[in-house]
Amino acid sequence: TLPVRSRHPRAVQMTIATDAARAGARFLNVPPGGFMQILEPNGTLVRALPAAAGGTASWDLLTDTGNPIAGGVYQARVHGRDASGRPLAPQLLHFSVLRRTRD
Repeated sequence: TLPVRSRHPRAVQMTIATDAARAGARFLNVPPGGFMQILEPNGTLVRALPAAAGGTASWDLLTDTGNPIAGGVYQARVHGRDASGRPLAPQLLHFSVLRRTRD
């Protein structure tokens, strides 16, 4: 588990599952009705993820076309709305993905 922002009420938390059957990332405390964009460092969209009930978004480390992502640095942009429906300022999170190669 990795807290990726300071712990304020809107803080998003990222957890990782590493077992082969369900490897991926899960983002917690995504604003209700919000969504996430996973981006390469140059801003290229890798995957868009809607927030599920309870403010979570899960990512299987695949692109929108179903291809596995490469190891590298990525950004997660978290979008949402406040209680009155106004857009919140997006949160930008940075993280790295490491791929283990089998010998």
